[in-house]
Amino acid sequence: MSREAYEKLTFTDRTVSLVGEISGRELIGKRVSNPLTGTEVLVLPAAFVDPDNGSGIVMSVPAHAPYDYLALKDLYDQDLAKYGITENLRDIKFISLIESPGYGELPAVEAVNELKVADQNDPRAEEATKMVYRREFHNGVLKANTGKYAGIAVSKIKDVLLGDLIKDGMAEIFYEFSETPVICRCGTRCVIMMVRDQWFLEYSDPEWKANVLRCLAGMKIIPEEFRTEFINKVDWLKDKACARRKGLGTHLPWDKEWLIESLGDSTIYMAY
Repeated sequence: MSREAYEKLTFTDRTVSLVGEISGRELIGKRVSNPLTGTEVLVLPAAFVDPDNGSGIVMSVPAHAPYDYLALKDLYDQDLAKYGITENLRDIKFISLIESPGYGELPAVEAVNELKVADQNDPRAEEATKMVYRREFHNGVLKANTGKYAGIAVSKIKDVLLGDLIKDGMAEIFYEFSETPVICRCGTRCVIMMVRDQWFLEYSDPEWKANVLRCLAGMKIIPEEFRTEFINKVDWLKDKACARRKGLGTHLPWDKEWLIESLGDSTIYMAY
């Protein structure tokens, strides 16, 4: 992982230690095993990979991700012998996983060609990415080659797949801000810190969400097209931290060591 990822992990509940450092260049040309499929994957360079995002290493999906396709395409005519890579990268077979109306087997390739994106540094690459992801998220379903996940909507698969990967020991939860960078008013860059024994409002509870959607179905929304926004928000909501140890506020009735967090008070105060 990148140094940035390591430093973020020190603020979590995991115990980590730095055992050594290597350059990203040393990984290029190596082969690794995909833990989910067991297939061997070649490590390649890409200009768009951000060491401050996640582990600093990304899985390439050139059939569906325009940036991944462009990064691979940019390497086609380069001499990679210095990395120990002698095979023709054009022989890499793209794997199509999602069926989406309006797209064929290779949505990323189609979007890049449609928008005439030159390379991974072309600003239009971002537009192509948003276009593919938007269509696949709202209308795509997984294909038969995804096994037990076949037929599941792309909009629903994330939590299902994540749960399976964590259960099988092939993934761990790593929290990142949805918008970066986040800077404190003092000028310090912020990271997410996991606080032990933290209290949360369980907005992820399926029964609670079902009750909210039932109430929403009986409401008149003006204009009506905004109803979808409410439904999407309910689906999106996850557990929210609702307590802190310092500052002014009201103590949690069931745990006096914690104060009700200011943005959670409008929900909790009505219950007490």
